[in-house]
Amino acid sequence: MNEQTRQFIAERNVAFENDDIEFSRKLCPGASDRAVEILFHKARYVCLDASREKRLDSQKWLALRGIKIEDKLVYITRPLPL
Repeated sequence: MNEQTRQFIAERNVAFENDDIEFSRKLCPGASDRAVEILFHKARYVCLDASREKRLDSQKWLALRGIKIEDKLVYITRPLPL
């Protein structure tokens, strides 16, 4: 893994822990607020580097809004992705 990739992952992990949705906005300029929020929560939900607490927060956020990942609804009662 090169240094640029390591730096991106470190910045992403900080953004996930700090609920920094603006990090996702920088990656998707011009996207709607809703699209940026969905992107942020989907990414954090499946990210193994994010804390369990933050992944569960995103799982709940996605489930309450009826958001799908790979054509499947996210449910609060299901285990986190591995």
